[in-house]
Amino acid sequence: MRSYRFLPIFALALPFTVCHPQGKESALVAAPYPGSITEPPADASSEPNSQTFYTKDSIEKVKAHYTKSLGEFEKTSTDNSNTVYFREAIPSNTVMDILVKRGVELGESRQFAGITLSAWGINPNVTVVNVLDRLKSAYLMRFNTPDVEDYSTVSKHLDDAELKQTIARFEHAEFEYFPLAKEKHMDEIIYEKYYVAPEEAVAKEQQELVKKMTVLTTQGKYDEATKVGDRMTQLSGRHSDARMNWDTAVKCLQELEKNAYPTKIVIDKHPSKWDLSSFTRK
Repeated sequence: MRSYRFLPIFALALPFTVCHPQGKESALVAAPYPGSITEPPADASSEPNSQTFYTKDSIEKVKAHYTKSLGEFEKTSTDNSNTVYFREAIPSNTVMDILVKRGVELGESRQFAGITLSAWGINPNVTVVNVLDRLKSAYLMRFNTPDVEDYSTVSKHLDDAELKQTIARFEHAEFEYFPLAKEKHMDEIIYEKYYVAPEEAVAKEQQELVKKMTVLTTQGKYDEATKVGDRMTQLSGRHSDARMNWDTAVKCLQELEKNAYPTKIVIDKHPSKWDLSSFTRK
């Protein structure tokens, strides 16, 4: 039986290829969706007999595009939170005949070659959830002043219109797809850009400042040591800077949204081009 594939739920220059319709010489059973992008290198995919593409268009629009040439799709998902459609591009009997001629022992199993369309991942993306939590935390910092004794007074601001509207703008990315790039998914790369790399840089600078402070104090250069101390204070206050943390979260979410794709398209290769290493041979 065909195994339907789901993506696990897990300004950058994108190393993606924008795809255009291909001719009959293509190894794929159907042309890539116009304007879609693919994960490079396609031939190094964990699924060697297919190629994955992503598009900003809705799954219904993509399905309508392929229905014109292939016919109606079958909905294969059983989970209401995830939509998956499949349409064979080559009759299953033809696929079986090709594989048998290539020396494959099929037994009772059947093989299919076609297009699988997926929309909305099954689980929320951890990275997007994490950044949304950082956004909420940054917003609440505005109200968490020293004179506030009851945290429930601060937490009430989670219902503020500004915060709820900002979350509503970006939360759709929680269930969208982030293509693989540079051996990491784009959400990971973006998170590292806005959080991991800056925090590592600050930690490194703080260590250097501590050493410099020790040397200056020992040498009696107290004016210079004071300036170093001011910088150390500035760095230590970053985590409590509500405006800076809010702006960072918003910028990160903007870039995540830009690189999130609501629809995934998996197009099988022609059975004559399949890698048969996983099949039982006669």
